[in-house]
Amino acid sequence: MEQLNLDGTSTPLSEAAPGLWAPSKPPMDETALGYWVRNPSAGPDAYTLRAGPRWAKIDSRLAAVLGVSSDTIRRLAAARFVEIRQPSPELYLLDLDSWQCHLDDTDPEINPDYWEPEGKNRNKYLFYNGLGGHKPEED
Repeated sequence: MEQLNLDGTSTPLSEAAPGLWAPSKPPMDETALGYWVRNPSAGPDAYTLRAGPRWAKIDSRLAAVLGVSSDTIRRLAAARFVEIRQPSPELYLLDLDSWQCHLDDTDPEINPDYWEPEGKNRNKYLFYNGLGGHKPEED
């Protein structure tokens, strides 16, 4: 499925949650977060940059970029489709790499039955969010 933009271009969409479509490739820059680690084998004052997952604060700005609500992101995390962290009571962070993997998994050209009505993914989403369904077999 594609979204037709006002400038005449189109944006491919993935079904991020049951019945909810979002851009398959959200417009995110190539910024990565990382940390420095001492590397004694390269010298006494040498450090190596280790990249980590890209984390973003879940707020209305991120939701607008991703094309889904903050609540939908949290529901997907509750059902273990994406990874979030809560380092403080009011701060939730989304692992952007897990988000992109989820969008790749739900791409209708690759996996058109991902959210099928009686399928395991829809059931898992519903069950872990108290919306119905039954306990998934994997748990």
